[in-house]
Amino acid sequence: MKKPISLLALLAILLTSFNAFAEDEEDRRRRRGGSNLGVHLNVGPIFRGIYSVNAELGITKNTSAVLTAAFLNIPFTTTVSNGSSFETNRYYYNGFAIAPEFRYYFNPSRKPGLDGWFMGAYAKLRSTATADDALVQFVNTSLDPFNPNYETQYFGSTSFGIGAGLTGGFMYAHKSGICVSVWAGLGYFFVNETEYTSPPVIDLSGLLAIDIRSGLTIGYRF
Repeated sequence: MKKPISLLALLAILLTSFNAFAEDEEDRRRRRGGSNLGVHLNVGPIFRGIYSVNAELGITKNTSAVLTAAFLNIPFTTTVSNGSSFETNRYYYNGFAIAPEFRYYFNPSRKPGLDGWFMGAYAKLRSTATADDALVQFVNTSLDPFNPNYETQYFGSTSFGIGAGLTGGFMYAHKSGICVSVWAGLGYFFVNETEYTSPPVIDLSGLLAIDIRSGLTIGYRF
């Protein structure tokens, strides 16, 4: 009599343990899509020569800290007259950018959160440079206003900026851990220092003071 009772007791313990394990595993799968650490690749601006990754760490269900690092290799072309024809050369803005961000999710759907619509505030440090002959300008070297003499001058630039701005977007997190987000942002560099190897006729450094950001990120949450 004792043997069947012991077997039934053992079977009950095994079934209870299996059920608890299954529930725990299901809970892990369900929570995985909203876990608190993710790494993402920004595939959106790659075609513009911006290679960007970010890491996101959840603080609460609705908030997270994001750190973005970007390598810049932005192409541009210059076209100048070469006698009876035109010569086009391809150059690059090279550099890097680092942007820490605080992000708030309005209505996260999963237990640990960090999905759905969000808004963020970020700071950004940016450094770029060109080759010394990457930029071109046409300078009038004649003192006679009725007989101008334009010469082609090549020069380069370096730029350093510190700024801040806002972002907004949407994050989708699958229970497998794969997550996709779409976002855009706008900021301003309140420190915007640009130096040239030769003084430009028209200084366009003011355009570099505006920070326009966009992203289509694909990543994984651990």
